Order: sequence, then C-alpha cells, then structure tokens
Amino acid sequence: MWKPATSVSVCNSIDGWWNSLPFKLSEISVTELVRPIGFRFRKYAFNIAGKLNGKSMVATGEADNKVLAITKAVAEFIERCTLIDYAENNKKIKTSNGWAAHTEFKKSQENAIRELVERDAVLRHWYSRTPFVVLNSESLPPSIQTFILDELSKSEFPQLKILISQIGYGPSVTAVLMNSDGYGVTGNCSKESMFDAIAGAIEEACRLAQHYLLKSHLSDTKKMNSGMKFKVDTGAHGVFYAHQKPFPEWMFGECVGLDGANQLWFKKNSDLHKVKDQFKVFEVARDPLFVCRAENEQIIELSWGIEDRESLLARLLGKMPLISILEKELNLEPHIIP
Repeated sequence: MWKPATSVSVCNSIDGWWNSLPFKLSEISVTELVRPIGFRFRKYAFNIAGKLNGKSMVATGEADNKVLAITKAVAEFIERCTLIDYAENNKKIKTSNGWAAHTEFKKSQENAIRELVERDAVLRHWYSRTPFVVLNSESLPPSIQTFILDELSKSEFPQLKILISQIGYGPSVTAVLMNSDGYGVTGNCSKESMFDAIAGAIEEACRLAQHYLLKSHLSDTKKMNSGMKFKVDTGAHGVFYAHQKPFPEWMFGECVGLDGANQLWFKKNSDLHKVKDQFKVFEVARDPLFVCRAENEQIIELSWGIEDRESLLARLLGKMPLISILEKELNLEPHIIP
C-alpha cells in the first residue's frame, strides 16, 4: 500500500526569493514533492505555500527539468498572489478562472484565454451530457504509451482514456485515469498543440490521483454525494469520482484515430482564433511577471458543490442554445473540474 513520502524542503537553495515580491507574505515554504509509484508522469514537482492577507495558497509546478518545474511553481504562486491582492478591491472576482502569469506578455494572454476555453468546453459537455470524442490508445505518443506500461499500469487507476471536446469556443483534452470499475480522476488542458494538451491533462490527473491516495477532500465528496448543499473545497470535484461514484458512461463517445483527432483539434483551434476578439484580456501586473486575466460574458463560469436545476438553468441561459437546455435533462451531478 502506498504511503506518502516525506516532502523535501528546498528552501535553502532559493531562500528568501519571495522577499523581492511586491506582497506582504508570511509562512512561505518550498517543497519538492514525490509522486507515488504509478503517477510519476513528470520527473520533478514542487509546491510553494504561503499566506497573503490572511489567505492560504499553494502553487504547484511540474516538469521533466528541475529548474522549469520550480519556475512554473513560482509563476503560479505569483499569479495567486496577484489574484488575492487584486480581489481585495475588486469583489466581482470570485475564482482564478482565466488568470495566468508568464515572463512573456503574449503567452500570459494566451494562457489566460486557454484556461477559460478549457473549462467552458468541459462544462458544456458535462451539463448537456454530450459525449466526448475518445482518442484510441494506439494513437498516443510513444512517451505516453511508455508511461502507461512502466508507471500507470502499476497504479490504482491503470487505465488511461483521452477525451477531446467537440463543443465550446476551442479544443480541450480531458485525461481520465480509471480502474476497471469506472472510478478515477481527471485532468483537463487546452493548448495550441493537441499533444501538449494531452501531456498537461495527464499531469493534472496524476496530481489529483495523489490527492485521492491522501484522502484529500474525502469529507467534502461525501457531502456532495448525499446531495447536501454545502460549500466545498474546489479540489473535491477532482476526486469525487474516485471516492463516490464511477464516471458516467455517456462521457465516452466515438473512438477516433490520430487523423480524426487532429482534424477535430485543428477545427476547434481555428474556431477559437476566429472569435478571440470576443475575449477581453486585462494586464493586471507586469512585475515581476506579466499577469493577465481573461473574461468573456458567454463563458460558463465555474460553480462548486451541489447545484439545483433552477440555479444552473439561470447560469446557462444566454450561454448555451436554449433548445439544447430545454430538450435535454440538465446534468446536476458534480462536474469534474477542480
């Protein structure tokens, strides 16, 4: 049985870097994570934790290069700090959806838009019970097939299914790690490159698999499963279908090969490029990194916990075709976005 490894502090090697940030931070810690056997998709993973304005936050960075993993964690940490600081005077900001930080302004813009696109696409499939397209396993890159054979096959969730969205503003990948009974976790990602998106989705799914093993958010998943309306941690959605219910069968639609998947990805990317002017992107900060937030009034916003039909219907009106909302029974089961 897997036991969580002790995180390794790396503060000594980069001690005090956060003192140069324009935030009043406290309780900062930087740790190197050890993913459990079966879910070691990336070679390196780092967490940066701290408090700002009394609010706790954790940022994670993963990569096959140690410096890049730390850099990603720092970028996410700065994004979170900027969000908390900004939200103090902008109460309409409720979530980090559509926020991104990068050393380059254009990439910060692109990543902010892509995050909105990724989550919106998944929610449109979810609420309308529209099946995703499934990429056949033979079409996966050799590196991922090796990961399945050497790592994932030894884990609690030995099966990998790659789902591709076919509705929404742009393309999104959902990586499903599951067992033979249909229980598991997911990760979601949108990138210009389909293979980059697949890797990003698997990375996120492996992170949530570790949370499952640690029994993170277990009590919140029980609350959701009971149908009770309680405020829950966002992470509970990421492990709900590992603890409480198998994934619904409707998720898994037509199986396609690499050519079919590439055609769909190209089409949805083209769709996105045509409507990018519908997204408003704001530069929130530029020091020490560019931090951007994107918004689009037609994007379906995230909501966590159990939601009744009337509340969901009100959120979807004007954002999804009315006929598709009224003709189908809305899916009120907890969504799969942490």
